[in-house]
Amino acid sequence: MIAPHRAAARLALVLLPTLAGAGAPAAAQTDGTLGDIGARGSIRVAVAEETFLPWLGRDADGDLLGFEVDVASDVAAALDVAVEFVEVPYDELPRCLAEAQCDVVVSAYSITAARARSVRFSDPYGSTDYFLVVDMDALPPDAIDGEYDVSEMSVGVTGGSPAATFAAGVFSNARIVRFGDDNAVRDALRDGEVDGAILPDPYPNFLLAQDPEKYGIGSDPLFGTVEGFAVAPGADDLLSVLNAWVAENTANGRLGAARAYWFSSLDWMGRLDGGADGTDDGSAPKPIVARSDGPAPGPAEAAPEAPAAE
Repeated sequence: MIAPHRAAARLALVLLPTLAGAGAPAAAQTDGTLGDIGARGSIRVAVAEETFLPWLGRDADGDLLGFEVDVASDVAAALDVAVEFVEVPYDELPRCLAEAQCDVVVSAYSITAARARSVRFSDPYGSTDYFLVVDMDALPPDAIDGEYDVSEMSVGVTGGSPAATFAAGVFSNARIVRFGDDNAVRDALRDGEVDGAILPDPYPNFLLAQDPEKYGIGSDPLFGTVEGFAVAPGADDLLSVLNAWVAENTANGRLGAARAYWFSSLDWMGRLDGGADGTDDGSAPKPIVARSDGPAPGPAEAAPEAPAAE
């Protein structure tokens, strides 16, 4: 049984719909070692071409932004090189590494044993909890006392994701409806196509903030994932630097400040439509790329100067 409770709404707006973005040109091959990166003067970072804010998206000018963009830009700054983003479909990220079209994957890429058979993962730099969100106005009569696994209940998940795997193992009576990505799952819940949805944080809080009377959190965290950098086998020197970056920026608090900016505030929302980008009193944490030491990210795909599946 999944016990229901309502979470207090702490954010003011719902996540915006998917933004359109143009794909990047194909990258030349690379061996992914520090020597190759230094000789080229840039690090090629694979990111998913799909939009899933606050991890990845585009600003009002069409430039990439999001937590992963800030992380990748800061890694480039630490290496004293420019950053070049290579955009590919999420499920093709490992192919990008295997075909030497990028040096590293920085795209909310969950660490799993299956994936580790073909890529080398760094230490985790992020984590994500998943929750069941329910439409309180559309629950079937039998869905009482937190018992949502009933025949008239429909639950949306992203196909091929940890949410889909979890749902298949827990729900035997409810109808599982698969969608292409988390944005589509969220929209299906808002449009009344499903009665509930398994979504990663912070999507549930955004929904609750939009309409706290309509939506409820139907569970404690169902499960969680951890995300890390992924490199090709043989790029051990780069992997060592990435692990050191995680350790350094965890200890000095900059990684935590970046997560607070992207996942616990909406100060970045103004950047999507060209509006104000931050609080008037400057209290909002700045993006992680606001370094006081080391060079700025390269000009090709640098993160904006001013302050989101698997």
